[in-house]
Order: sequence, then structure tokens, then C-alpha cells
Amino acid sequence: MKDLDAAQQSTDDLKEFIESELRQRAKRFYFHLIGKIEQEKGNIFTAIDSFNKAVNLIPSPIKREMYYHPMFFSSLGQAYFQNGDLDRAQAEYEKIQSLTLHRLQVGDYYEKRREEQSSRKL
Repeated sequence: MKDLDAAQQSTDDLKEFIESELRQRAKRFYFHLIGKIEQEKGNIFTAIDSFNKAVNLIPSPIKREMYYHPMFFSSLGQAYFQNGDLDRAQAEYEKIQSLTLHRLQVGDYYEKRREEQSSRKL
């Protein structure tokens, strides 16, 4: 619980910075951090909303592959996966599939999808 409290304090501090400076890049990280906190609390719908806000603040498709941007898609895909929405999880994971970062969770998705398809055939 201490870690969540510390994370919440960090988001409060970051929000003050964002509002005073109006920095789009900082807003992406703010919404991502809020999403991670909500995801950890089990509030998946709120997490998905925050992750979507972060992704929507990425300036262009070309820049989405740079630096930490795969992290945003990975987190959103993971939240959809946790919520059982495998189609949306797949869509997010496919955005980062060709990138070298954040591929580990994509394997979990494909394993679950394969299990789902196998059970349908039975």
C-alpha cells in the first residue's frame, strides 16, 4: 500500500507541473501513471480510460515507435487483456509487435488466444 500511496503522491505532483506548464509529453506520462495505479487497484475500466488518454496524446503515428511510446500501447493492451477483451488487446499488441521493447506481454496474449481457439474446436 505504501508504494501505491507514493505513486499517488507522484501523480499529484506531476499533475501540478502539467497544469502549470501545459506540456503534452508530461500529460502522456501522467495519464499512463494514473492508469498503472488504477490497474493495480483493480479499476480496469478507469485504467483503460487513462491509457487511452495517454495514447491519444502521442503526436503522430511515426513518433509512436520512439522512446517510451511502446509502453503506452503495451499497458493499454495489458489492461484490455485483463478485462478479457482479447480483440482490443490484440489490436494494441499488434501496434508494438514489430518493436523490440515491451514484447513479453504479447506472448501472454497469444497463448490465451490460442487456448480460446482450441477450446472452441472441442
